[in-house]
Amino acid sequence: MKILFFFPHLSGHHKYYLELFLSKVIDDSFFSFIAIPNHMQNSTMINGYISKHKKNISFLLYEPISHEKNSLFYSLEQSRLLVKLCKEYSIDKIVSPSGSIAYFTYPLLSRIYGMNLPYFFLMLNDGTNSNSNKIEKFIRKYLLKIARKNSLWTIDHSSMSKSIGIAPDPIQKNNLAKPSNEIKLIFENSKDVTKLVIYGDMSGHKNKNVATLISAVELLNSEELKVKLIIAGAGSDKFSLNSTKRDGDYVICIDKYLTDSELDYITIKSDVVCAPYINHFGPSGIVIRALYYKKRVLVPNYKWFKYISTIIDCGIPFSENTPENIADTIKKNLEFKAYQQNEHNWDEFLRFNSVENYSCFWKILIKNDCVLESQRYSI
Repeated sequence: MKILFFFPHLSGHHKYYLELFLSKVIDDSFFSFIAIPNHMQNSTMINGYISKHKKNISFLLYEPISHEKNSLFYSLEQSRLLVKLCKEYSIDKIVSPSGSIAYFTYPLLSRIYGMNLPYFFLMLNDGTNSNSNKIEKFIRKYLLKIARKNSLWTIDHSSMSKSIGIAPDPIQKNNLAKPSNEIKLIFENSKDVTKLVIYGDMSGHKNKNVATLISAVELLNSEELKVKLIIAGAGSDKFSLNSTKRDGDYVICIDKYLTDSELDYITIKSDVVCAPYINHFGPSGIVIRALYYKKRVLVPNYKWFKYISTIIDCGIPFSENTPENIADTIKKNLEFKAYQQNEHNWDEFLRFNSVENYSCFWKILIKNDCVLESQRYSI
């Protein structure tokens, strides 16, 4: 059996999905074609894997597809690439486990081309929670209805429906969270203050809402509350200029690409992990990591974030995207130092999202075209 594994982009958490598939899911019982953007061709991880599995695996490098255009056209271009690869390599099954948007148009395109292959798409959300206009949303909902049974899965619990199942979204703990000396010193010098952290790629993600968070922290400090915001990740240094206080006071920027170990250390040493997203429709790896370490999380009060706050009682949800409301929300929760999650739901959530269950889930889906009832998730 020939299986095409399609990865539309490999930044951040999506790269972790590929690493898990290579190490935990793909085996010698089938031949794997792994389609990835061509800028990954010199990856040490990929080259190392190829050297061990020359006989049953092949990497297909393609020109990255721009996602600046209308999402339906973006979906159509991904789907056309899938059709092309399937025909060229006589593929028997398609698996796209990292948020490809082809799930909208591929079912329709496969019918047009007479392709009756099993396919499985992981959706970051149900595809209708966006800023698209009403016509596009209507088209999206129609296209979702023509997909094959058990073909659409999502990591967004608020998007679960009869036609869309829930898939695990794992983050593996590092047993040894080793920070750089720079990061370690920052936290050692911040022992007597409440530490808020926000991290990730800061170079172009406006939906992280960092500027508003900085303004909220300024308001808290103007009330003589000892609160420090640590912004970590590539591109974060630009935010030091947006604050009336420079680095070393209550806004500290760590402008570097963070290792998984450093992300774990920052999460462990924080008091509150901040994810004050705007226009972000789907789960957040920042929040999932915080859950693994029983940390409180500042989140907006909608969709997946509201689900997490309500079911697991881990969130500090703010109702309005203003510095005043975010500052007031943080202030009201600062006295609650103990983590007050729903223990049963929290345990079930982490069990479902474990690396072991992730591996089991996809192996069953890939080999049997189904998921056992015991693998389905609900609280």
